[in-house]
Amino acid sequence: MGKGVGTVSVIVSYLVNQELYYALNTEHDAFLITTEYRCGNKTLVQLQVGAELNAFLTNHLKDILIDSSALPGEHFLLKKARTFGRAKPITRLIFNKILKRFDKGKMAVEQEILEKHTSLGKNGYVDDVSIVITVKEGKATAMIDFRDEEQYKSVIVPPWLMKLA
Repeated sequence: MGKGVGTVSVIVSYLVNQELYYALNTEHDAFLITTEYRCGNKTLVQLQVGAELNAFLTNHLKDILIDSSALPGEHFLLKKARTFGRAKPITRLIFNKILKRFDKGKMAVEQEILEKHTSLGKNGYVDDVSIVITVKEGKATAMIDFRDEEQYKSVIVPPWLMKLA
């Protein structure tokens, strides 16, 4: 639990039912999707920036990705494990060429999704929470940082989340 101004936040972990999460009729409001493909000493990163991502983060990403020829809202990066510093922006074409050369048997894929969930809470008020979903080695988990115990008790989480015991 973390501390806020006069309140204590509540952080809860969940398992994600991927069948429900990825169902065609399930709507998502993803702010940012980061997918990493690691093989040997190279890491390819694909960032998909949602339309609702706040202005600060969007401007920050634009500063990092200067001269990127990626499509708006989608960015591709290459990072070599033995080098220090930032990942290097690359084009979609170069990203796809490097990805094709990766040994699929030795490749690790990890994805993080930041999405907003809006619901009519048990208290009768509409409330938003941010959900961070991590998909790694076929297992999907999620975390929600509720601003306080009242929000934790009030918010109705999506049906694709199952609270960890």
